[in-house]
Amino acid sequence: MPSTTNGVAVTFPALGDSQLNLPDLLDFNLKHNPAFPIFVYAETESSKVTEIKMLEYIRAAHRVGKSVHGIIKTGLVPFPISPRNSPTAILNLLRKTSSHRVLMTPATLREVVDGLRLEIQMFDPTYALSIEDVPTLQEAYPLLGRETAQDPFRTHKHNVLA
Repeated sequence: MPSTTNGVAVTFPALGDSQLNLPDLLDFNLKHNPAFPIFVYAETESSKVTEIKMLEYIRAAHRVGKSVHGIIKTGLVPFPISPRNSPTAILNLLRKTSSHRVLMTPATLREVVDGLRLEIQMFDPTYALSIEDVPTLQEAYPLLGRETAQDPFRTHKHNVLA
């Protein structure tokens, strides 16, 4: 069902009794709404506005999805943990699940990383933990706000069995 939002034509999926999952919704929006701005933000120290359109957002989801799929393909199990948990709670979850690798954004979650390392040092110094970076904004959005359908891109198949 077509509509217009802020001057941009938008087609909404007919949900009804359907069981669309997130990949289906992304595929739908890539096909029907690639020019719809999903994020808009002002540049710092400038009056310039950057728009992330649906096409660019979905391509970024594919790029980041490759990392998650790679984790699964190597036999590891992704286990999302909220950074709002305390370092004590995070360490408890890691120990209970025998997890020794954390993927996060240390630059923005510095306090969580420091607290987690301190917690390990104080209460379980033999616990081996590797903290690694998730894909960066530059890796997810190489043309931030400027990506078009003509730019090179390879979709990521989200079939885990493939």
